[in-house]
Amino acid sequence: MRLFLCGVFLLSSHGISAFEIENFKSGSACTDNQTFGWICHNSKDIYVTGQSKCKWNGESKPCTWYGFEFDYSDNKNGTTIECTYQQSYSGSMGNPSEVTIKDADSGSYSFDLKEASGHFYNPQYIILNTRSKDEALLESHTICKVNNEKVFEFGFNIHFPISK
Repeated sequence: MRLFLCGVFLLSSHGISAFEIENFKSGSACTDNQTFGWICHNSKDIYVTGQSKCKWNGESKPCTWYGFEFDYSDNKNGTTIECTYQQSYSGSMGNPSEVTIKDADSGSYSFDLKEASGHFYNPQYIILNTRSKDEALLESHTICKVNNEKVFEFGFNIHFPISK
């Protein structure tokens, strides 16, 4: 009986919840850049082709879409997922309006899940540019947590065209 009571205490003290993530995918995205999108190629390798147009730092640029998506259930209202990432070399991060981070090889972001269950899709894009042979591959790794417990992780090998 004593072991059972200790086990119950340990479970309740760690705040284990029934929150679940299923059908996680990361890789290349198919999108019209306005009304729809999904991860259409579940892959670690992303090839930067510039076949789309994206607004970055106030300008229209050739880009490639990628990202991640998942289904979730048993969510408590307002669950925040906190993600940290590490890259093999530094770069600038931004959005349609501005450059938000310059010359960083790591960072973090978070997002909230508002519904009890549903689907979450996170499209991202990378601007087309050529790189030297030494920098033609950018490796990234992301870990995402809820209440400091890992719920998913993923990585990308982003392949840039090599400059002539």
